[in-house]
Amino acid sequence: MHGDADEYGSSEFPRRITEGVSGPARMAILTACGHVPHREKTREVLNLAAGFIANAFDCA
Repeated sequence: MHGDADEYGSSEFPRRITEGVSGPARMAILTACGHVPHREKTREVLNLAAGFIANAFDCA
C-alpha cells in the first residue's frame, strides 16, 4: 500500500516490490494519502489487508 501523495517515494517503489516477490502480492495506491497510510487511511488499509489475507489463504 502506498499513498499517491507520498512525499518520500513514488509508486514505482511498491510496483517493484509487488513484481519482485515470489508469493502472493497486490499493489494498492491510496488516493489523497501521504507517507503513512495506516494512520491516514486506517479503515481502507484494514479492509485491503483483510481482503488480501482472505484471498491469499482462500478464506473468503
